[in-house]
Amino acid sequence: MYLKSSLFSGCFCIIFNITENVVLSHFEKGSELCNLILINQNQIKGSISEQPNITSLYIARPLVLKLIQQGQHISILEEPKKTKWEFNVDPKFWELDPSIKEEMPESLRLEELFKTRPKESQTSEATEDIEIVNNKNQKIIIKGKKPNPCSLQPKTFEQFVNSIPNPFDYEGRADAFTTGQFRKNYQSGYAPVELQSKHTDPEDQKNKQHFIRQKQSQANLNLKRTCGVSYVKVSESQQHNVSHIFKKLPPLVFQCSSGCQNLEGWDDKMDQLFDFLFKGKSIMVCTLFQCHEESILREYLLNPEQRNVGKVLIVKKFQDLWFLFQDALALAIHLQYDEDHLLRSLIPNEQENFDQQLVDFIANSQIQICLLSKKSVSGRKAFLKSVGLWNDQEYVKEVQDAYESSTRIILSAPKFELDHSTTAENLFQQFSAAFNKQTQPPPTINKQQKKVEKSDDKKNKKMRSKQMENSDIKSNAGASDQLIYFLTKEDGYNNINTCSIRMELYVQQEKWNNATQYNKQLLNAFIKRAEHHIAQKIMVKMMNKRFKAFSIGISYLQKYSIKIKEIDTSKCIAKILENNQQWNYDFKEFVNLQPYKLQQKYPAINLDILRIPREQRDNSKEMMYLQLPLYCITTRDSFAYDLIEKISYVTFGGRKVRKIEYFFDPNNCPANFKGTFLKMFPNYQVGCTAYEEYFTHEELLAIESNVYDMELKAFNGQFLPMTAQISFASSNHQTTVKRTKFFFGYRYMWTKCQLAEPHSMVAAGVRRDVSPQPEWMKTLVRQLENDEVVPKDFINSIACNIYHDGKEGLAQHFDDAVRFKQPIFTIRIFSDCRLSFGSQFYGFCNGAFAVPLPRGCILVMEEGSYAANAIKHCVRPCDMTGKSAALILRQMHEQVTQEAIKYDELVDFPAFFSTLSTHEDSVPFGEQKRIEAELLNH
Repeated sequence: MYLKSSLFSGCFCIIFNITENVVLSHFEKGSELCNLILINQNQIKGSISEQPNITSLYIARPLVLKLIQQGQHISILEEPKKTKWEFNVDPKFWELDPSIKEEMPESLRLEELFKTRPKESQTSEATEDIEIVNNKNQKIIIKGKKPNPCSLQPKTFEQFVNSIPNPFDYEGRADAFTTGQFRKNYQSGYAPVELQSKHTDPEDQKNKQHFIRQKQSQANLNLKRTCGVSYVKVSESQQHNVSHIFKKLPPLVFQCSSGCQNLEGWDDKMDQLFDFLFKGKSIMVCTLFQCHEESILREYLLNPEQRNVGKVLIVKKFQDLWFLFQDALALAIHLQYDEDHLLRSLIPNEQENFDQQLVDFIANSQIQICLLSKKSVSGRKAFLKSVGLWNDQEYVKEVQDAYESSTRIILSAPKFELDHSTTAENLFQQFSAAFNKQTQPPPTINKQQKKVEKSDDKKNKKMRSKQMENSDIKSNAGASDQLIYFLTKEDGYNNINTCSIRMELYVQQEKWNNATQYNKQLLNAFIKRAEHHIAQKIMVKMMNKRFKAFSIGISYLQKYSIKIKEIDTSKCIAKILENNQQWNYDFKEFVNLQPYKLQQKYPAINLDILRIPREQRDNSKEMMYLQLPLYCITTRDSFAYDLIEKISYVTFGGRKVRKIEYFFDPNNCPANFKGTFLKMFPNYQVGCTAYEEYFTHEELLAIESNVYDMELKAFNGQFLPMTAQISFASSNHQTTVKRTKFFFGYRYMWTKCQLAEPHSMVAAGVRRDVSPQPEWMKTLVRQLENDEVVPKDFINSIACNIYHDGKEGLAQHFDDAVRFKQPIFTIRIFSDCRLSFGSQFYGFCNGAFAVPLPRGCILVMEEGSYAANAIKHCVRPCDMTGKSAALILRQMHEQVTQEAIKYDELVDFPAFFSTLSTHEDSVPFGEQKRIEAELLNH
């Protein structure tokens, strides 16, 4: 095994490959091999030009050090990363003898090696190929400037200041800040500020240093999301005038049962109905199909005539479906509303064509229980609780995982003096002897000494895990020994891979809207009871079978697959029947629950859909999916409130404009709306008003052309540095632009790093260090003012968020009232989009409601409204089908902008001037502030 070192822009790299008793190292300058030495614990072998024979040696991971000469010493520029070594370094571990300052040892030639400094500065803007998206939603390559961050990686700000030639005058900055007497509180005197503060998480107010980082309180929303009743709504997206470029947005799902009250005294009756439908007393009619994304399931539910896809199955018991849950598979169980017992399955007439009856039943079913499977990751404890296996009475001890508990070797670099007699060989003898001495096996540590201590170090936090024991799992829960072993084995990780199942009862929107509240509550009660039985009881039995099948092989699958019958319906055409049945029956109990037994025999399911190649079905690798525990998840890619639209027409500047106001359903609205906002908005107004058809298609094309020109200027560095904040992604040696935030007039700090700056609270994080508004923006604002779309002289800040390929959205946030005066105006360009409110988690799940934003729409978030102040909003990637952008027109409070101007003049501008330098290694002021903020943030 042969390792090569390299020269890093004037920095010399040594690679030590360290095992218990072996160090492999060599110097190389360019392609010329200077020295290669193999060092053993007992002997040293040296060679100038020959490669040693090391085929019999075990080589561990390399330890990489970057060295640089600074004055009369050689120091470590960068410590090793992603290795199990900790390196304690004397920063001047190889010192040069001052007496030989002009003449270096020829055997080392260090002066020659280090005399050339890097030609490029430590931070530079290199022109390179960048992939962007043009106005026709096509990816193209342009030449652009991508700022390169400073290559230095200091551990303290003082270390950084001492390593660059042009540090800013931080002492002068501190004095100027003190002299400025800036305000400390901007959160009073404006009513929306108080509204927003009421709807942030109380714990966040205590823990987050900066108010901008505080999260909304989900307790106020009352949106604890579990299994429920949902409907799929036809997409409103039309992509007017650009439908040839952009696909329509996918349909939305609304969990309409969020406003249903729990029914008391119905558990036994729902258990009886569940047993009748899913435990062998009737037949279950199912369809099974590939579903890599939820939009496929939504289209399936919306189009009854197209449901004859995948496999059509009949089965007696839900438990017999145990081997069908695999990544990217959807299982739909079809039902009908019944006036005797709420829900029923197919009762076929076997004297007639059974295949046709199945197809017609599936196409005309108004109710489906869908289970969407997806490979995911879950915490062990959360998983055990979800399937009823967690033993709350037992203590779970914490231990270090395999990484943490393994021996960590700490290496210290000793100090060696260099003189005329120094050679590479004797230098490495000394250096490697010191290393080998340090790498002797440490004394054995018993288990009691391995107790975990809490640490602020992020690496240590990641390496902590819970060691599960048999006693942590309920002994009477029915888990097999194989399942218990899998869940309790110590593999060093808190999380486990699972097959997550999202279970939901879907109904037709029209039927739900016309149903009585009592029937809605009954359907909601049934699916919650069904989830209880499946998650807490049946899933454990199913997992036992899955683990057993994995250990035995394909023969076990074949044995049990005969319980699921597959019906070939490819020659049948569905007949859609008119159904005027009303869901308004006043149930007292369920009657006529007569069992049904299928008389004819049908073929067993074909296992091809499980993606197990026929010739490899006995290969355990192909059946690994059976070892993924089943897990009913609580997150939903759905919304709780389907808003009511009120449409009218108004005139702006002689233009007839479509006005859409949004309202909550009084029977289904957030708990915190009634508590705070109902007095101000008695008609249940959400506080969002959309104006459509104000712009002509030609005007939108002109705006989009100006935005695209603005993008190109940003990539060529034609704006002030903080004007365009670009998010890049790199893969396969290709740099792609994902999202750009433009700020004109004023900007605000928004990233975690920016908010870590020492004075980020000043002016509520607002700064003036950006370019002024382009002329076309000023013209647009004047037009909107003249047509009375926006108030006169209201707008003093314009932002533009560009989502270049639509695959990266914008996380949940407020338009903070401390900074911005309401209302807030946005203009959507390029393509249709949606604004989502109340979403949770990084995956933008469990939303409250969504507002459509078709291309050209002007959305107004009203002053003091629920939408602007009680709930955060976001842009989800799934609500874009390509390039999209928003122009955001706002007014920043005068007290904030005045403070920003003062801070700019007294503090930032002098600090910037103090960094001006002609030195080729100088670091720009903005980059110095970024590094300072990162160090403070850590």
